[in-house]
Formats: sequence, structure tokens, C-alpha cells
Amino acid sequence: MNSLCNQHMYLNMTTDQLLKSLLDKIPLVHHMGVGVTACSLEKVSITAELEKNRNHRHTAFGGSLNTILTLAAWSWLTNFLAEKDLETQTEVVIQDCHSRYLKPVVKDFCATGWSPLKAEQDRFLEALARKGVARIAIKSEVLDKDILMADFVGQFVVVIKK
Repeated sequence: MNSLCNQHMYLNMTTDQLLKSLLDKIPLVHHMGVGVTACSLEKVSITAELEKNRNHRHTAFGGSLNTILTLAAWSWLTNFLAEKDLETQTEVVIQDCHSRYLKPVVKDFCATGWSPLKAEQDRFLEALARKGVARIAIKSEVLDKDILMADFVGQFVVVIKK
């Protein structure tokens, strides 16, 4: 599975730490054949086994694709908050999302959650500091080589715990 996404680790959580966090916090992950191949402030990449996430047509089940896309975006945000020393002080929830399934996924797959632009990150951190709550949109995608198979945009809300 590690060859599905380019592996880059720059800061804070390692891929092993992120996988442990996902397994501890989200029980569904235990059943999906999930791995983590990248964990940085640029991107987070999460893999999944087709056999554990297939539908009756032997392609990736849409619900599984959406779950892995969501996990990649959520994990990028969690790693970002950890880097800013805010992970234990905040709650993260998804408010809204939109997924597109563009081509059938016929093998093990990898979703990558991408860093928002620096200006969006700065706006988010400023709002969080000022109001104690902030929203940020995070994109993720599943590629097969350079072909876009599925994509996702999620609006996440972060609240400072009282």
C-alpha cells in the first residue's frame, strides 16, 4: 500500500502516530484496511484496500470513498492543529461536504487531503483566536496515476474547548 502515494513527512505527527490516532478515535477505520503514507503540513495521504471497501460491482463503494476522502481532509486539519499546539484544546467536526465520483476505482486506493492556501490558514487561525470558533474548507482527492477518480471538499468547524 505504501507505493500508492508519495511519502513525505515534514512536521509533527508521523504516519504511524496518525494511523494510531485514527484507529483509536474512529472505530470504523479498523474494518477498512487503512494505512497512512504521508503526514505533513502540505498533505495527508490515506490508503484503503479495495477488497474491504468494494461494492457488488467489485469497484470501490461510494461510502468508503467518501469516508477515506473525509479522513484525509480531517487528518490534515488534525495535524495542522497539532503543529500549532491546538489539537488537545479544540474539537473538530465536519459541517458540510461535497464528493464527486468521477471514475470507477478498481484497485486499492489513496486519498490525499491538501493544505488550504496560507491566507486561508491565517484567516482560520485569526478567527479561532478571536472568536473561539472557526471554519475552514479542505479538499481531498483520489488519483490513479494522474487521473482524478474522486474528489471532496469539506467545510470543517473547529471550536476551542471550554
